[in-house]
Amino acid sequence: MEKVIEGDASHNGDENASGESTNASGESTKRLDVFKDKMTTFLNAAEEKLKTENENMCECRSKFIATVKFYQYSPRNGK
Repeated sequence: MEKVIEGDASHNGDENASGESTNASGESTKRLDVFKDKMTTFLNAAEEKLKTENENMCECRSKFIATVKFYQYSPRNGK
């Protein structure tokens, strides 16, 4: 993702069709920074949520295995 953002930033600094440098490049840099901040926040939150979900899954798996052992469950052969 960083390569995409960096590539977009390099294209925004170009001159327009008439050869003049535009004031919009500062504006687009500002927009890019805002977008980058929002995406960074989103990705950090998603990583934390995924980490929590993985921890919950591991805990659930261990509890399930303990429950199966407690009730001495064994699968039927042939089905």
